[in-house]
This record gives sequence, structure tokens and C-alpha cells, in this order.
Amino acid sequence: MRDPRWQRRIIEQMVPATLARGFNGIFLDTLDSPIELERAHPKEYGGMSAAAANLVKALRASFPRISIMMNRGYGILPTVAPFIDAELGESVYSTYDFEHKTYRLVSTADYREQVQLLKNARLLNRRLVIRSLDYWDPLDTEGVRRIYREQQANGFEPYVATIGLDHIVREPR
Repeated sequence: MRDPRWQRRIIEQMVPATLARGFNGIFLDTLDSPIELERAHPKEYGGMSAAAANLVKALRASFPRISIMMNRGYGILPTVAPFIDAELGESVYSTYDFEHKTYRLVSTADYREQVQLLKNARLLNRRLVIRSLDYWDPLDTEGVRRIYREQQANGFEPYVATIGLDHIVREPR
């Protein structure tokens, strides 16, 4: 992330190749990883958060007309919100517990913190679209309905999926 050669490769090769295939934007996934590496090992990975934020800014400068959507990356969201078009809050209200192999709600504290971070980002960029992606059992219609209602009440564009991301669970009518 910190190596300028890697960032140049993203900007000069990978994004142009993606756009040449007919896409009109990019999705920046797992930007939590460099932030978490720096938090856990600051001596070894110092500067990773700044490098991730600089990459987002460089992408916007290089491609001013494409859509840029970021997944989480909450540690840099206040810095990059003005440079992105959409933010995905993943597992904001519900998630999957791999240890117990079941869907569950996130803690109330975690939920409130994420909602506030996402709403604060919108204050920095009024055009920012906030989408949420929560995971839930598709057979639990009431649970799915509750997730959609909660996220819509937050002003988000919600999606509910299975943990395999192989099935988007539509909002029950």
C-alpha cells in the first residue's frame, strides 16, 4: 500500500483496464486491512492508513468522472468522504458468526458507532450515497424485514445477503 510503484500500477494499469472492460466505476474493498495492520503493528506498518487515503484521493484526481465506492475503511472515511461517491457499511446491523455458524445482530454499541460514522461521512459529502450490506437467514422473513426497515430509517440504501454473497435477499413485501 505504501509503495508508490504499487499505487502507480493501480492508477495506470488496473483501473484503466477495468474501465476498458465497460465498467463505469470501481469498488475499493478491504481498506480496513491496511488500517488494522497499522493499528496492530504501528512500527512495521506505520503510514498504511495515510497511504490508503492517498490512494483514494489519487484515484479521484486521476479519474474525476468515474464512480468510486468504498467498503468500510472507517479509519480513513472522514478523510476520503469528499472523494468518493458511495460508502458501503458492511455488517452494520447484522452479520454472520463463523464460530457458531449462525446469523446474529451486531452489538448495540458497534451498530450505533457504525451508523454515526456513516452519517458523519454524509455531512462531509452531501452527495455521498450510503449503502448497507447486512447478512441474515433468507428464510427469516421478519428478521430480513426488520433489517431493511432499520437501515432505511437510517437513510441508507440497504441490502441483505447470505454470507456466501451468492444471494441477495429482497425486501419482504
